[in-house]
Amino acid sequence: MNSAVMNVPGGFSDGFGTWFSTIGETGLIEIYGEIDAGGALLGTIELAALGSTPNGGDPTGDFNRWREVGMAFAGTARSVRISGTSNTIAIDNITFGAVPAPGFATVVMGIGMSLARRRR
Repeated sequence: MNSAVMNVPGGFSDGFGTWFSTIGETGLIEIYGEIDAGGALLGTIELAALGSTPNGGDPTGDFNRWREVGMAFAGTARSVRISGTSNTIAIDNITFGAVPAPGFATVVMGIGMSLARRRR
């Protein structure tokens, strides 16, 4: 298994999120309290093997199934290690900070619509 480490020396807290695509292999994201994947392990996210569908996605057509993942954690993180088999994992749209619960935007929109109706 190969890995890459992304250092954030200034740190980030509360959560981490990203979109990922995998071709037939699983992967792992680990969040650490110090740079170079050192210090306390604050959390892990397992990346499922999503596979691919014919004739879609990137120029090679392989990375065409994407899933959003994220997690909240306590403390300050300074690095993220992404592990998996070479050339089988793609990562996009990394988010540092609080990770909203699924459906949060829908709830907020529903409340907003209710308030708008009351004003009429």
